[in-house]
Amino acid sequence: MHVDDILFIHQDKAYIHDIAKKFNIYIKLEELGDISTFLGNNIYIDYLAKQIYIDQKDYIYKLLDKFNIYQYRPIKIPGEPGIRLKKNPYISDKQITSQYQQQIGSLLYASLKTRLDIAFAVNYCARYMSNPGQEHIKALEKIWRYLLYKPNLGLSYNCCGDNLYIKGYSDADWAGDLDSRRSTTGYIFSLSSDIGLNNAISWNSQLQKSVALSSCEAEYMAMKEAIKEAIYLANIFNYINSQLDLGYLYNIPTILVDNESAIKLGQNPEFHKKSKHIDIQYHYIREAIQDNKVKLIYINTKRQLADLLTKNVNRTLFEEFIKLANLVDVNISTRKIASEPIK
Repeated sequence: MHVDDILFIHQDKAYIHDIAKKFNIYIKLEELGDISTFLGNNIYIDYLAKQIYIDQKDYIYKLLDKFNIYQYRPIKIPGEPGIRLKKNPYISDKQITSQYQQQIGSLLYASLKTRLDIAFAVNYCARYMSNPGQEHIKALEKIWRYLLYKPNLGLSYNCCGDNLYIKGYSDADWAGDLDSRRSTTGYIFSLSSDIGLNNAISWNSQLQKSVALSSCEAEYMAMKEAIKEAIYLANIFNYINSQLDLGYLYNIPTILVDNESAIKLGQNPEFHKKSKHIDIQYHYIREAIQDNKVKLIYINTKRQLADLLTKNVNRTLFEEFIKLANLVDVNISTRKIASEPIK
């Protein structure tokens, strides 16, 4: 068995060294010191300011060079607002298809780890990997041109405060897929000491599994996926909290939704004529709310961060969402990082 890239996390460094020493009896380990890179992610920890920065700029630069992207002109958003792609009616060249698939695979890794700003655009293009046409290639090119403009963008985490809150945004783009008329689910979750601050830890953009008959139903189906993720994150958080004796109080995860009808549908335990056709699995939402596993709150559409994961938005809105998501242009060369935490 070969083991690579192990990350130890604990409050006490002496404890970590002791665990590594015990591991070394059975498996040869090489201690590399404090975390700086992990699985292609650059990680910077400022213990004095209690800030963490994670980016994939080295990975992005390699991709830009590998796929010869420097020949293009940079643009400021990763996708054309309002664009609706359709299946290619012709058979694509095998070499073109292979290159398209390679590029999508490379971008998916970035979009899943740190670049939530390209998550929708990449997933949208990924729907056509089996037979891409010219319009799909042009859409993919726009993502690369945007990465030329923002190669250093990364996640910023503010770790100050005495407590932590899990907060999620859930949204849906109704019937946006022209071929199947299925809707797109988008959600993003944050873990922070301030309910108003976003420290993005989990996000997703995906096509729904069935057709929704209304925007309310599409939002309801998106909420189900968001609630599953919220409960999963809460379980992980509570486990780490108890195992490391961190002392945080439990707070019910909050999910922000911009569709009041969907919220009422989730909160109403009574049988409803307008929802009797909805698959029983989606009424899992009501049970989760009744058991106080999550709570739903209405948010104005203009502040609905998950909108970034359901469609290509205009530049003004896109830049507002980037700020709201706490994504920053990481230029670590100008930032002094403390090497040791405050005792």
